[in-house]
Amino acid sequence: MTHPRDLPVQLALRFSDVARVWVLVNDKCNEDHACYFEYEPLTGILRLMPEDGDGIHATEMRLGESRKLENGRCSLDGRERTGRGELRLNIVRKGLFAAPKRVWTRYQESNGTLSSWQEGSPWRGADEHDSSPAVTLKRDSQGEVLHLQLRYYEPEVADVARIWVLVNDTLDAEGACCLTYEPAGGVLHLNGAIGDALANSQCQVNGQELLVKASKTSVDLQFRVQRKGAFAAPKRVWVADQKNAGKVSPWTLAGVWR
Repeated sequence: MTHPRDLPVQLALRFSDVARVWVLVNDKCNEDHACYFEYEPLTGILRLMPEDGDGIHATEMRLGESRKLENGRCSLDGRERTGRGELRLNIVRKGLFAAPKRVWTRYQESNGTLSSWQEGSPWRGADEHDSSPAVTLKRDSQGEVLHLQLRYYEPEVADVARIWVLVNDTLDAEGACCLTYEPAGGVLHLNGAIGDALANSQCQVNGQELLVKASKTSVDLQFRVQRKGAFAAPKRVWVADQKNAGKVSPWTLAGVWR
């Protein structure tokens, strides 16, 4: 999921066996006083809950209709049709709700199985140019492939001095696989590495297979990392960056690397 300001919020989910998807935007995982809506892929029905989270009084429309749904926190514009397995909406957050918010999703399979809430990247505020980038852990991040996309406001991409990627069970650089990438020189560092080899006790990085793609609003990083021993188990991935003026962003949890 990506959350650039003033652009459609995009959900890239596998809808092959999904009956319903919920999206919750708030400071905490609470349906009250939130921008909270659900989507049924098979019918194309979109429902926005009122501010008290009462689903009985939700307003609804079918995607592609020339109208909007809104509550006191946000308005949803579903006039743009979406493809299979994707929901694309224009969302405008109202008043103080335009500040940085957290975003959760969950889904229900056609057999009734309900997932837990899963937190994605934070949705940045309208004027928060030094806050954390919106980070997506790409679907092909499995085994030795670690693929991340960082979304920015357009002026910020050229101002990024460092990007940190921390792989561990907890947000702790000690005993971790922690990568530092410097865009200006295309330089990659690994914590605890000795000499020219990008290797420590937890992982070994193939610097020759680092793929970087930068656009006006994003930086796409793809690493090939061999995790060692017990570190080959699923690990969490956090991302932070530093601008040229020295401003360091908070850490953002990108997801779990299988």
